[in-house]
Amino acid sequence: MHVNSVSNVVHKCKVFMYADDMCLVYASKDIAEAQKCIQSDFENISKWAHDNGIILNLSKTKCMHIYSPYNRNAKSINNENLTVIGHTYECLHKNKFNCKCTKLDYVDKFKYLGLTIDTNLNWRLHVNDICNRLRSVLGKFYHLKNVLNKQTLRIVYFALADSLISYGLLVYGRTFITYIRDIKDIQMRLLKFLVSKNVKDRCNKEYDKLFPICKIIPVDKKVDYLVGLEYYNNDEYKVNVKNKYNTRRVRENKLVQPKMTNYYGKRTSKYLVPKVFNKIDVLRQGEKMSKQSLKTKLKSVVLSCERD
Repeated sequence: MHVNSVSNVVHKCKVFMYADDMCLVYASKDIAEAQKCIQSDFENISKWAHDNGIILNLSKTKCMHIYSPYNRNAKSINNENLTVIGHTYECLHKNKFNCKCTKLDYVDKFKYLGLTIDTNLNWRLHVNDICNRLRSVLGKFYHLKNVLNKQTLRIVYFALADSLISYGLLVYGRTFITYIRDIKDIQMRLLKFLVSKNVKDRCNKEYDKLFPICKIIPVDKKVDYLVGLEYYNNDEYKVNVKNKYNTRRVRENKLVQPKMTNYYGKRTSKYLVPKVFNKIDVLRQGEKMSKQSLKTKLKSVVLSCERD
């Protein structure tokens, strides 16, 4: 409650807050403009902090230039030429005369609220982090398999593994499918501990069948599952196909799928929401149901697709 009003002094950037963590975001084709706007809002925050008896931790305050790796102009910019200064209130009070204030560090990666963000926003570093942590869980399961029964192991799986995979998946899960498959491979190895030897032998070389057997959604399909849950009662990005002919797409309530020319466009909700809804019939029916009923139906559909 003490820091809620700080967002009122941010006029140019978008501001995201969680408890005492704050993130300023400004998007522009002109890096100088972006830097100027961030500097202005950061100075407003410094003044607000002084007035409210709060000291900003400048050593923990970082800047990041996020851009497409295919943008040559953005790629050629040297971070050393980018400057956002953490002016003290005293410096601002003196109109920055004889300023010796700290220049904020520019970083190529940063862990924010548990998600490792990089300059190209491709989530490779975050996926690597998840894979490393899942391998640690894999080692624990190797020892637990001789102590716990299969039912208890499944509970442990959701506590230690599924929680790691699911956190932030709606965001990072839109990355390259090859990255997501690295997680799925380890997820599959974990599932082998949850079934008997007979079941493993029956699924030999077709271990994808373990997901419906264990009633666990694979990480690549869980992205669709989460998109469906998030936007089922939200009409944003959902426009029905309309034309003068009674085509199959009209009869099936298909949504307009916007055209995207690059992979970055295909990560946006504008593209992803219609794609997922067009793929899963139960999402387009628009039937009023509780969230738990939706979860049950959606999980059943996603797992049946995996079985097929």
